Amino acid sequence: REIMEGLNSQQAARANVYARQGENQGVLTLLSRDGVEVSSAPFVFVSDRDYTAPPPAPDVRVPGLTYDPEANTYRLALAIANSQQVGQLVLSLEETDGGKTVFSEELNPQGRETLETDFSAASLTPGENYTVFIRAVDPDGFMIERPDTGGFNDNDRTILTSKEFTHEPPVVNGVPFGIRSVNPDFTTKSLMVTLDLPETLPSRLIYQGFILDADTGSEIQTIPQALLESRQVAVSMAPVIADLEAPKELRLALTLETTGDEPQQTSQEFDFKIVPPKKPSIFVRAADALQQNPIFVVLIIAFVALFFGFRYMQSRRVASQMAEIRRPPVNKTSTIQPVMPQQVPGGGTPRPRLRLRILRTTGGEAGREMIVESFPFVIGRKEGNLVLAEDTRMSRKHASIVARNGQLVIEDLKSTNHTYVNGRQLQPGESALLTGVTTIRFGPDTEIQVEPYPV
Repeated sequence: REIMEGLNSQQAARANVYARQGENQGVLTLLSRDGVEVSSAPFVFVSDRDYTAPPPAPDVRVPGLTYDPEANTYRLALAIANSQQVGQLVLSLEETDGGKTVFSEELNPQGRETLETDFSAASLTPGENYTVFIRAVDPDGFMIERPDTGGFNDNDRTILTSKEFTHEPPVVNGVPFGIRSVNPDFTTKSLMVTLDLPETLPSRLIYQGFILDADTGSEIQTIPQALLESRQVAVSMAPVIADLEAPKELRLALTLETTGDEPQQTSQEFDFKIVPPKKPSIFVRAADALQQNPIFVVLIIAFVALFFGFRYMQSRRVASQMAEIRRPPVNKTSTIQPVMPQQVPGGGTPRPRLRLRILRTTGGEAGREMIVESFPFVIGRKEGNLVLAEDTRMSRKHASIVARNGQLVIEDLKSTNHTYVNGRQLQPGESALLTGVTTIRFGPDTEIQVEPYPV
């Protein structure tokens, strides 16, 4: 019986590997359901020949989506890595909330790494949210799947990338424009933004905007109002961008506004990637500084000599003092009793309170503060204790702050555009503990900050 139970408890692990001929090494790791490593063990296996790994899967990105109000069309820019593995790209446009397909189209990349296509906005409703989905088939006609299991839309791995947007045609008197490119200049620590503008422009145009994290949608830098003087704008890099040490996907949201009695605004977004230059090592920079300023060498030598001389004299003084130290009498020592924490009257748990501040949102609610004492506290577009009706990207009831065992928790109410806690996306219905100062974002446009408020 014990032998049968042992045989029945055995498990088999399988994986496709591309081994080299001869002896190969591997490691088998066991993880619990919550992703914690339980155990791991190395093993050795022998292959009778070399196995060639398949070519890397294609990587498709959407660096830009711009609207042409004169033609009432959108221009979609695609960047394709390993495009030789793609036979056809399948583009589909769907309503974000209802999932209804507006149209679909097949594109032939023909081995190109960049591709642009236009689609009509005649059937789109102003103010509605839409999502562009990009799928692909290989040269043999089979659907291509993403190699990873994380990220967006785990239920459909044939979606290689997507782009969500709100159809917001500019006002009649606004200035139509597009963002052609965003190029970093780390020498001047600025971003050079090139704009597509009509030939005829108003005498005065004001621009302003934001730079966002393309992955989380959180704001990184504010671009203050300034007068537009040419078709190229130089935006000073915020320190968090100038000091990047690894490539980063960012999004520029820019608004042009006319001046006069009835100013009109037009807005566009553009995704771009920052690749910081390789910095010289500290030794190279130090050597260059010494070559340019030889007097520093003399100062360094003098400083080192003074330092070691000071340390030598200090060690002699300490040794002399230690020789004079005597053990204090035991009967002269005393014990300090620890201070016990005060108990809450009645032995109960204090009722939590919260300070809430609106950092940004559409409309005029930004900067508003309140003290929250009653829970649950619901935030939404149409229902709840905090209603932000002008943010059309929030759900009717987006999220709720609840008190559990004296602690505060934020719970996503199965929202459409998700809830983010300190940049981390919550799954629909997921909760997260609120500790200390916490930033919470509802969709792409509304962000609040909460912190405990003393009782």
